[in-house]
Amino acid sequence: MDRRLLEAAVSGDATEIIKQLAIDDPGVLLGTTPQGNTCLHIASIHGHEGFCKDLLGLALNQSAVSLLAAINKDGETPLLTAVTRGRDTLASVLLRCCRDRQLSGETILKQDKRGCNALHHAIRRGYRALALELIEAEPALSKAVNKCCESPMYTTVMRGYGDVLEKLLEIPDAAHGGAHGCNVLHATVTSGNAENEDKRTPMHLAAIENKIDVLTVLLEQDQSLGYFISTTTDAAPLLCIAASQGNVGVARELLRHCPDPPYCDATGSTCLHVAVSFGQADFVRINDTNMVALLRFHLNSSINAEPFTSVMPDRLLEAAVCGHVAEMRHLYLNVPGVLVGSTPQGNTCLHIAAIHGHEVFCKEAEALKPSLLAAVNSDDETPLLAAVASGRVSVASALLRELALELIEAEPALSHAVNQYSESPMFIAVMRNCEDVVDKLLQIPDSAHGGAYGCNALHAAVKNGNSAVVEKIVEARPGLAREEDKSVCTPMMLAILWGKIDVEVKDKVTDLSRKDIKSLTQTYTQNTSLVAILIATITFAAAFTLPGGYSTDSGNEGLPIMSRKFAFKAFLISDALAMCSSLAVAFICVIAKWEDLEFLLYYRSFTKKLMWFAYIATTTAFATGLFTVVAPRLLWLAIVVCVLTSLLPILTKLLGEWPILKLRIRLGHSFKSELLDMV
Repeated sequence: MDRRLLEAAVSGDATEIIKQLAIDDPGVLLGTTPQGNTCLHIASIHGHEGFCKDLLGLALNQSAVSLLAAINKDGETPLLTAVTRGRDTLASVLLRCCRDRQLSGETILKQDKRGCNALHHAIRRGYRALALELIEAEPALSKAVNKCCESPMYTTVMRGYGDVLEKLLEIPDAAHGGAHGCNVLHATVTSGNAENEDKRTPMHLAAIENKIDVLTVLLEQDQSLGYFISTTTDAAPLLCIAASQGNVGVARELLRHCPDPPYCDATGSTCLHVAVSFGQADFVRINDTNMVALLRFHLNSSINAEPFTSVMPDRLLEAAVCGHVAEMRHLYLNVPGVLVGSTPQGNTCLHIAAIHGHEVFCKEAEALKPSLLAAVNSDDETPLLAAVASGRVSVASALLRELALELIEAEPALSHAVNQYSESPMFIAVMRNCEDVVDKLLQIPDSAHGGAYGCNALHAAVKNGNSAVVEKIVEARPGLAREEDKSVCTPMMLAILWGKIDVEVKDKVTDLSRKDIKSLTQTYTQNTSLVAILIATITFAAAFTLPGGYSTDSGNEGLPIMSRKFAFKAFLISDALAMCSSLAVAFICVIAKWEDLEFLLYYRSFTKKLMWFAYIATTTAFATGLFTVVAPRLLWLAIVVCVLTSLLPILTKLLGEWPILKLRIRLGHSFKSELLDMV
């Protein structure tokens, strides 16, 4: 490019220079920089609208066309350059110039090296007027997608430009895809307004992001969208997704349009399980489900169920949702079999009415068609379970007269059952802090008390920090205090680990645990006394078979040969201490008073320390005795023997107390010594 032309394009004020250059050599206007930019590109970058108009006006028609169609190394025409640099008014001028010269084809549709055309950039920059002008001039701009698979329509929706979106929707074949497999409907949900590559539909995104108004629009267009379940491994329905985010409004809106949407994921967890797992208390409060788990063990109905295969009429569905008993009766009188119709989820009118809490409707439907009580939907729920899962306690009571307490009263054997997660009714009742139900279950001698992951009801009570329930369980079933879960933790360990120590309960557990101390101490005494006598015998014999033997020299008859060596003196001292301490332990075992529990605890501790002392003294005597006789000839072997025997007590201590050390390492600073006092 001519230097004078470049300076003129940068400054934007050089009409005379352009005229002179155009007259002398028209081809000079088409010169480019090393980046491939013409003078029109340069002027567009700097926003010199007047320069661009003068240049295109003075240049020959063919030169003007070449300037407008010129492409730099970034794949940009002057029009694209103007839009990307934020020169919207100049871009509008260049667009009109292109149309005037009938360059509405490839020049306007040109995409840069990132795959974006002028419409992409105009929308991203927020130039809505320019975007509308571009669509009007060249509708084919709406069909292009960039290298991120984003269409102009997708970008428009992400920016929330309704007027531009309306214009794009008028183009029948306008592209609508977006990044990561999304489409404009996904973008609508995300911005506030098919599944993407994450297997999420717009409905799922609306539930995740709490876009209730968008959800309403989608459901009004197609009610079946509320029944869609993700094809991901968790197979989460919309209610479970709303529960995980705590979006109560989404759940209510979904239930308003879909009376019986799916609410269990692939693992069998309901939306309420999910809400509890994610700590969404507000979501849980809209459904009082304290008795849900217990009612899953309901009595098998003796009513012979009819096949529920017919489709429920819309009038009956509306009547069940609204609780219109008269409408239901009218339909029944005209078509008696209408009540056995079901929704796509297998819910009968009794299921729907139970979910919405219409007690009178449920009573009337049950009276007209008793077989409805045995109907099971696609989630294997009877109307009773549907009522309880929806928090309709009064409806559930009407269907089965009473709730969990009456179930236990009617059939105590229900308390023996466990579900697929090994959870017993008692375990679930404790987890839900249902003290009255727990009391009733504890009265049944052989009721199950297990739970998930090897826990029992006492583990659950400790985790909840419910000292009242802990006390009741400990009184009724003290053996549970010593059971370990899969993490090898007893309830007391969990109490310390979770910082849920209740002094009264701790003392009660401790007292109950000590009831077995006497029998355990007797076993300990027998074993300890046997070992003590063995050590005393060994050390007594060693005292008369001294290392090196006795002297036979005249004047020193009977004296130890090694008596002057330091190692020999250490041998005598350690041997004497080992024999004395072991004899003391043996005699304490004889005179121990079994009636005094506190003495037994002290006795166990004291004798244990004495035995350790005797053990260490014995190994020391062994090491020093061998050192005395071996060192003069094989010093290295004597040292090795001493080191090995010295390490023996340390290794024994580590191996014997490894579980406690492992627990101390695991708990770290939260470890408390009182744990050892109660084990």
